[in-house]
Amino acid sequence: MRKPISIFVSILFAFVLVACGSRNVKINFNTNGGSQIRAVTVKQLKEIEEPTTTRTGYTFIGWYEDANFKKEFNFEAGATRNITLYAQWEINQYTLSFQTNNDQVLEP
Repeated sequence: MRKPISIFVSILFAFVLVACGSRNVKINFNTNGGSQIRAVTVKQLKEIEEPTTTRTGYTFIGWYEDANFKKEFNFEAGATRNITLYAQWEINQYTLSFQTNNDQVLEP
């Protein structure tokens, strides 16, 4: 009786390993006004190289799994499913000062 159970468990284990094998997942990038990035297809749970995007007048904050920027994406952990990542931006702020001909500094 032990031998048939061992064979059954071995076969079941082999099926589980095959079913859990790495599959490909597609990652889309919503740059929210930044330079476009093409979607990539990668192996599930494999580390992904973080893409770079730029946007004039803004500083890039990071890639998020949701459009509300609640969950930051971990590129080292990879993806478990097809996903769209969203770029978060912060508008650049500048301080201006004006100097007149008589060296008087004016505040904006």
